[in-house]
Amino acid sequence: MTTTLAPNSELAPDSETGRRVDIRIRRTLARDGSESSQLTVFCPLRRVSLSIEDCQKCEACEQVSIDPAERSSFVTCRYAPGPRDVPGSTRLPASIRGHAVDPLEGLRTRLGQLMTRSVICVRPDVSLNDLTMILFEHGISGAPVVDPSGKPLGVVSKTDLLRDSYEKVEIAEDKSARGGLLDSDEHHGSRLQVKDIMSTSVSSLPESATLAEAAALMALEAIRRIPILNERDEVVGIVCASDILGWLARQAGYVVPARSSMRR
Repeated sequence: MTTTLAPNSELAPDSETGRRVDIRIRRTLARDGSESSQLTVFCPLRRVSLSIEDCQKCEACEQVSIDPAERSSFVTCRYAPGPRDVPGSTRLPASIRGHAVDPLEGLRTRLGQLMTRSVICVRPDVSLNDLTMILFEHGISGAPVVDPSGKPLGVVSKTDLLRDSYEKVEIAEDKSARGGLLDSDEHHGSRLQVKDIMSTSVSSLPESATLAEAAALMALEAIRRIPILNERDEVVGIVCASDILGWLARQAGYVVPARSSMRR
């Protein structure tokens, strides 16, 4: 088994003896600015999520390819079944395979194949100023809030930040109209943390769920993003409304370029 840098491509080909299994990356940003990363794969043999270290110990692991840009990291597995090798399995979406799929079959695409595998998470004690920087610098509109083990505690978004800012402006204007003085926090920015504004109601799905189930959940809960969990309820990816809209556009024959895995 070898570890290499992945080629600069969206999908590297399978080897003669093994098939590609994508690596998921969960990056969690803490209050002190530190960052931790957890690399996992969904083992096609055991049907569970494994750390990349455990995957490398398996005799079926032929190669681990790490993409420095975190867009196309994968493991070559000797025992990974092909799309048609397992009854009831679904094929990859059109954006990956490059040709049309049957609409009903496409709706059964597993989220583990469609989700963004490099997901930015934050800890609940991250300040709102730091959160603003994180969302802007990574080009994302929201992030799962997780505990040290990667289990979801909530979700925070630009809308939550905007709501907090609106409330502060409203209070400041009210005090100004009454001739009052602004508090130091209102002069120097919020001292609130992510836990103070995040939504604690988390709508999540397992990586075995389908695209159709994700679309139904988004419509039912009026949400734009769904954290994807493994069997231990740890975040391993995220699916956004833009992923589903892009899929629908491709089914209609439009050319929709793949978005950066970091922009959500």
